Amino acid sequence: MAESAEKASKSSKGLKSKLHDIEETVDSTKDNTEDLKDKVDAIHESVKETKKTTRSLVSGVESAVADVKKLSGSMEDKFGSLATKDGVKKSIDDIKDGVKQSVAKAKQSITEEVGKTISEAGKSPKQTHKIVAKNQKYLKRIYKDLHHTLR
Repeated sequence: MAESAEKASKSSKGLKSKLHDIEETVDSTKDNTEDLKDKVDAIHESVKETKKTTRSLVSGVESAVADVKKLSGSMEDKFGSLATKDGVKKSIDDIKDGVKQSVAKAKQSITEEVGKTISEAGKSPKQTHKIVAKNQKYLKRIYKDLHHTLR
C-alpha cells in the first residue's frame, strides 16, 4: 500500500502542478478579460455620449433646415413680384422700339403735312401774300404796343 500511496502521491504532484498551471492560466485570462471588459465598457460609454451629441446635432440641423425653408418661403413672397434683370432689359428694348416707331410715324406725318402746305401755298400766291401782309400788320402793332406805350 505504501507503494500505491507513493504512486498516488507522485501522480498527484503531477496533477497538482498541472492544476496550478491551469489556475495561473485562468487567472491571467481573468485579468485579460477584465481589461477587455473595461475597454468594452469605455466603448459603450463613448457610444452613449456620441448618441447624445448626435441627438443634439440632429435637432440643431432639423431646426436650421426648418429656418431655411421658412426664410426661402418668405423670400419668394417678398421677391416674387420684383422684376428680373432680363425682364427689365426686355421692357427697355420694347420702349425703345416703340419710341423709334412713334418718331418715324411723326416724321412721316410732318413731312406729308409740310409738303401739302407748300404745294397748296404755291397754287395761290395772291392769297399767301394777303395772309403774310395781314400777319405783318398784326406783328407791327403788337411790337408798338409793347415798346412804345410807356412814352
